[in-house]
Amino acid sequence: MNEIGLKTEYETNDEVRSYVRCLPALAFVPPDDVMEAFELLDEWQPTTVDQLDELTTFFEHTYIRGRRRRGRAATYGPATFPVETWNHHCVCFVFLLLFKLDFTCF
Repeated sequence: MNEIGLKTEYETNDEVRSYVRCLPALAFVPPDDVMEAFELLDEWQPTTVDQLDELTTFFEHTYIRGRRRRGRAATYGPATFPVETWNHHCVCFVFLLLFKLDFTCF
């Protein structure tokens, strides 16, 4: 955040802060829905701050889908860290089930 000049905006602009906090929250979206959720977030991105494009592009290439390949078709290379390596939706779901089952035993 500091390297691309977003520190002050993040600290003072609620809209920017909310958007940035939503990016890591994609880890709790079902893996099959991450791409769609990211695209919705991208559409919701505040347009008042230019540096958010840089952050969003970095996040997309690193965690969602890789860089766009040359050619007319919209094909992308693999992400540096594919969704399967960082998504925790199933882990949270199992934890909630265990907690609920354990809680109902009392």
